[in-house]
Amino acid sequence: MITFCLIAIILHYLVIYLAYLPVSRKDVSQGEMHITSLKVAGLSFLTGFIAGFVGISSSVGVPITALIIYHMGRSQLLQSRKQAWASAGIYIGLAILLAAFLAYLMVTNESFRIMILQIME
Repeated sequence: MITFCLIAIILHYLVIYLAYLPVSRKDVSQGEMHITSLKVAGLSFLTGFIAGFVGISSSVGVPITALIIYHMGRSQLLQSRKQAWASAGIYIGLAILLAAFLAYLMVTNESFRIMILQIME
């Protein structure tokens, strides 16, 4: 269970970082992108925790995280509006691709499905 949570945290951070990378790599240092990505990941997990505590569906986390990416891109990385929206759009696109890939694995790979179902119990 701990390994699964650690993988989820790292994957979430990586998706956020990859959303900033193509847009901001020429304007800011990688260190600034890493710090901003960590801040966004932390706020995103906090949002997911609060949503779960209140009883709201966890699927609300993706658009909220996209808005956090937009806001942090504007304030921390000094992106233009167009760049910030591009980063948010890249995040949403990567999240959809990751969800589709996991759904594909759930359908086609029996051992993966059993492992996920055991973790979800």
